[in-house]
Amino acid sequence: GLTVTNGGVLNWSGGTVSGLLTIDGGGTANWSGGTAAGVVNVESNGLLNLTGNNTEAIENVLTNAGTVEWLGGSFAVINYAPESWNGAVENLPGALWDIQCNQNLYHSYNGPAYFHNAGTVQKSAGTGTPTFSIPFNNSGGVTCATGAISFDDGGGEGGDGPTGERADLAPV
Repeated sequence: GLTVTNGGVLNWSGGTVSGLLTIDGGGTANWSGGTAAGVVNVESNGLLNLTGNNTEAIENVLTNAGTVEWLGGSFAVINYAPESWNGAVENLPGALWDIQCNQNLYHSYNGPAYFHNAGTVQKSAGTGTPTFSIPFNNSGGVTCATGAISFDDGGGEGGDGPTGERADLAPV
């Protein structure tokens, strides 16, 4: 696997990382395109920046115990059993998924991909509306300081809605 250690920076703009990718505390990965075929772990105090205008895709589980800053680009969570793709996002307690763009997080192949939030999902920048077109299971916090967040496939801020349910969250 590949490990980004304390003080290290990985700039990834395309291609496929096929093994385990770990971003240790103090490490930073700037991902602006390409596919993660293996597990991606963002450790406590690690930072994953989703940037640029391209699509970043995950074919396995992304587990965040640190910070993911979603700055740009669509994010595809690919879950398709015939190809052994098991895409999902786990935002752990104490973790932050910080939305600063107006892109789409979606699943491909209509497999059982999901986003589970036990930490914090927040929208801190941008006046538009990013969309979670994936089941969003929430046991953590969701806040929106600006713009709105759309949950367009399986729940919203309150959690576990059926597939196809739509909920929007805007600042209060």
